[in-house]
Amino acid sequence: MCQLTPRIAHRISWTITLGVILVIGLITDPKNSYAAGWIGATVSNPAGGKVHQDASEVSATLGTYPAGAVMNVYDPPRNGFYSIYLKTPWKGAHYIWISQADIQIKSTERTPQSLTHLTTSRTVESNPQIEPADEKPSNWALDVNIAYSSILFQETDLASNFSMKALTGSLALDWRALPSPIELGADASYTFLPSSQSIKGINVSFLGSTLKAGLGFQIGPVRLDLLGGAYISSMSVTNNSFGYTPILLIGALPGITLNVGRRFAILANARYFPSLAGQLSPAELVGTAGLALRTRNNQKLTVQATYSRLTYGSLSTVGFFLQNLSFGLGYTF
Repeated sequence: MCQLTPRIAHRISWTITLGVILVIGLITDPKNSYAAGWIGATVSNPAGGKVHQDASEVSATLGTYPAGAVMNVYDPPRNGFYSIYLKTPWKGAHYIWISQADIQIKSTERTPQSLTHLTTSRTVESNPQIEPADEKPSNWALDVNIAYSSILFQETDLASNFSMKALTGSLALDWRALPSPIELGADASYTFLPSSQSIKGINVSFLGSTLKAGLGFQIGPVRLDLLGGAYISSMSVTNNSFGYTPILLIGALPGITLNVGRRFAILANARYFPSLAGQLSPAELVGTAGLALRTRNNQKLTVQATYSRLTYGSLSTVGFFLQNLSFGLGYTF
């Protein structure tokens, strides 16, 4: 079992939490509002600029920008192609690619006045025009979530099970190296305002934090995230009456998002931290399902349900069992 002293665990958790808050402050500074590398361009090819699904001439052609069309492209190019971000997905793709030979760089600064909004035309499906994004994509995503949690804790030496209801607040900060698939993230959660404790005079709180990294892929309307990371969990109990010492878990954090039309998305995420030494170390399984609504400014409002189970050892010998069922609301900036 990988255990940490309470002091070290709390310092690490709060350091991650404060780090998230600090980074939020940096990315919300007007000087840092837009991702570096997005520059203005115009289609210079008189025949128009074909856009592809991938950075390759042999990849599927999704449409054509007419000559003179203006858009933002990501610099530097990849394999001779610039990436274009579409706020509203076109044929399931947020990112399309245009040949470097078909465009001319207009400026290195984003000027809203230079953007031309084209009308999407589907008269000729084999050669549709595409509406460009009206803003640059952000590499950052901040998720704020509040949930109502029902918690059950069992322990070998505990005479009766402990249960309570509480609110759980969480902050998650994710960074994507757009248009690369690389992803990094951190999150922190804390329970507060407990109620309905089954053991009188006992207050219990949980603090958790995660660091994660991996790859994310957009496949048509489906986004697949393949991440791994480390999770620290600590439990504070009045007079240390029961509970577990802070623990460190390492495992997988996969996720999948299915876009349904332009406004809705179905979300499913999992967190699996296996036992690294059989029953001698803890293991956790978490599953989340939700429905997201995209707002007009391309942010998201999410309704979700989460079930988690943390186990260690056996209740018949030495061990504990923690179960948490939560229903929450989240907002992604």
